[in-house]
Amino acid sequence: MPDNYDDIKHLTRPQYDDLPPMSMHDRAAQFSPFAALVGYDDAVAETARLTDSKVELTEDEMTELNADLNRLLDSLVE
Repeated sequence: MPDNYDDIKHLTRPQYDDLPPMSMHDRAAQFSPFAALVGYDDAVAETARLTDSKVELTEDEMTELNADLNRLLDSLVE
């Protein structure tokens, strides 16, 4: 099977007087992955985290939490 690019493989990249050559870093950035929906993966992960498990409090823990909340409310009212 003949190589389709035999006629241009020997050519060098064009050089322009008014445009400096692009750095390898900038050239590579043109081909880096593009995230069309910024933050989408984080939102999905957060949703999954919230639905994975639910913490069940014991009766004593609920009583202690309610007491703490009541103390907090009392301190805000004063």
